[in-house]
Amino acid sequence: MVKIQLTDVNDNRPIFYPREYNVSLREGAGSSASPVLAVAATDADSGRLGYLAYRLVSGNKDGIFRIDRTTGELFVSRPASLSARNQPFHQLNVSATDGGGLRSEDDAQVFVSVVDSAQKPPVFEWPRYQFKVR
Repeated sequence: MVKIQLTDVNDNRPIFYPREYNVSLREGAGSSASPVLAVAATDADSGRLGYLAYRLVSGNKDGIFRIDRTTGELFVSRPASLSARNQPFHQLNVSATDGGGLRSEDDAQVFVSVVDSAQKPPVFEWPRYQFKVR
């Protein structure tokens, strides 16, 4: 009997799929307890080399957002700072690093639109509409 034991090497970088995320938030919305979305990356390495840590690398200069390092969940840490008038749009870059220290080559992009809290959502008269196009 021949026993062969293979040892995984850290030869794979984390990959985000999808790479782009979009979310709309009302001014002052969100809480530090509820995530607004979760980014996800995968790593083909096994064991501790495949464990991922997430980090906001840019776009969060005012510290409005925070990310859970292990789950990739994005939270609003300063809801009062969400303002459609002052900054209606945020673009955050998130990186993932595996257990061996390899960082994702392409960061995930999170696009956050801030909606004016006074703006009312559209209201439709009928539950269904039918149209024909020639």
